Amino acid sequence: MPKDHARNVIHWVKLNQSCREALLCDFESVLSVCCDGLFVIKTNALIDRRDPAETIFNNLIEGCFSGYAYDPVQAALRPELRAKFFEKVNSVAVHCDNDFRPVTLLKIVKSIVNTLAKKEGFLQQCTPLCAAVDSHESKPIQISDIIVGMVKTKLLNNESLAPLKPLYFDARKMKKYSDGFPKVYYWLPTR
Repeated sequence: MPKDHARNVIHWVKLNQSCREALLCDFESVLSVCCDGLFVIKTNALIDRRDPAETIFNNLIEGCFSGYAYDPVQAALRPELRAKFFEKVNSVAVHCDNDFRPVTLLKIVKSIVNTLAKKEGFLQQCTPLCAAVDSHESKPIQISDIIVGMVKTKLLNNESLAPLKPLYFDARKMKKYSDGFPKVYYWLPTR
């Protein structure tokens, strides 16, 4: 993949069209090679802020895992997803880009890990860790930029997001944003 000459960084927007098309055609293969799992939240809530950024961020994460206790499929799926993603981020130095200012990277990671640590109404012991690296130093951040670019392109072109699956968002967490509730998608490899 072509890189930024100044920093040797991979960016979706800097890929030429043929590279983008090749990656989009092999979307599932890219996920299989680059990810142990993927969780995507599509929203404008952080752009059109009506609450402090930290509150919005926390509600976005909570809304992915709360509610739907009366739907048997969702009631079984959510704890399973929560446990699988918790396993992947607990006590792991999470690479995170500083795109949610003024929310700090550590608060972002704590919010994600603490939300995933909830089990049967209680918080499991957890250790949120944040990798202290800038995006140009982090291959995980650069790879996530490519994957986010792929997902965004597919959404804008109304293309299938397969193998990503939709996850219903608990609308109670974002009542002030009823003009467009977040859309959530996830993927876990079948191994």
